[in-house]
Amino acid sequence: MVKTNFNHGWVFCDVEEGQDAFAGAPQMTPVDLPHDAMAARERKPGIPGGAAAGQYENKNTLYEKHFSVPADCDAQQWWIEFEGVYANTSVFLNGNYLGGCHYGYTDFYLDAGESVVKGGENVLQVYTKTGMGMVSRWYTGDGIYRSVWLYSGPKTSLQPGSSRV
Repeated sequence: MVKTNFNHGWVFCDVEEGQDAFAGAPQMTPVDLPHDAMAARERKPGIPGGAAAGQYENKNTLYEKHFSVPADCDAQQWWIEFEGVYANTSVFLNGNYLGGCHYGYTDFYLDAGESVVKGGENVLQVYTKTGMGMVSRWYTGDGIYRSVWLYSGPKTSLQPGSSRV
């Protein structure tokens, strides 16, 4: 399998609780990963968690990355690895739900094979849901705080991370 760094060329925005993150086009800010969405927010004394949470408010976030795959690409399997996303994550590729991870402190892999479009634009969206109040006893950060990798390979490839020596 070929492992490609997928950290550059993302955009993101905070999403208010109850707001449909995918309806309309919110104002998106260009970012490269890793990115701590919480660090850019205004500190608010008196919020749940207070000083232990760095006095930052938890919010939901939406990340988006546009990329293309050449039409003549030989790869038949596609996997996306997220080394760390905080938290309650849902991932979509070209509108198709790939999966997610509720826990914010572990890496996870998603099979993107059926959703990748060769010879056209692909849109990867990552939605985190931490805006429902206090979610931790300490500063957690928020968003895609570690690297993202795209794996591509032949049909007979092993899933990345599936074997250890």
